[in-house]
Amino acid sequence: MSDTAETSSDDYVDHDAVAADSGSGARIAAVVVGVIVVGLIALFAFGSSDGESDESSRLINRRVPEMRAVAVSGEPFDVDNLRGQWVLINFFGTWCPPCVAEHPDLVALETWGQETGRLSLVSVAFNDQPERVQAFFDEFGGDWPVLDDANLSVEFQIAQVPESFLVAPSGLVVDHFTGGIKSEDLITLIEVNDSPLEGGGG
Repeated sequence: MSDTAETSSDDYVDHDAVAADSGSGARIAAVVVGVIVVGLIALFAFGSSDGESDESSRLINRRVPEMRAVAVSGEPFDVDNLRGQWVLINFFGTWCPPCVAEHPDLVALETWGQETGRLSLVSVAFNDQPERVQAFFDEFGGDWPVLDDANLSVEFQIAQVPESFLVAPSGLVVDHFTGGIKSEDLITLIEVNDSPLEGGGG
């Protein structure tokens, strides 16, 4: 007669089944985490492509941050010298597909600005190299100042590119765009909001 107590069915644990369930749960968790990571990478690397206006930026209705630098072309630049006209500040990267897709609209905006005298552009190269930036503009066109980042992305709180800020003739930031800009939309926005009083500055 054995002195060992019988093990009840309630105390029995199927370790093989537990191991299988644990492995399945781990695989599911890994897949979920992977999907989230891929989504975040896509969001921050490529941004939105719809040119969505976003008034959540802390810069809205505040004076544009100081921008004094030497452009990639070697010319000095000071955003305050553009007071009295609209200014579009565009953060981009030559490595960024939505930035490449947006560029023809920026070229169209430059042409409109030159014809009307109402808009100037300035770009800030985000995580890029001057020689690549110059080659990019040589290939795709555009003759506006391009600045090296030099901490400007921190000043403007850039989270992704392309991002753009519209500055009124008064020097106040009036709109913030995430994703590629459409030239027609920006021209309409300027025409709707433009007035002789705006050029007075302050």
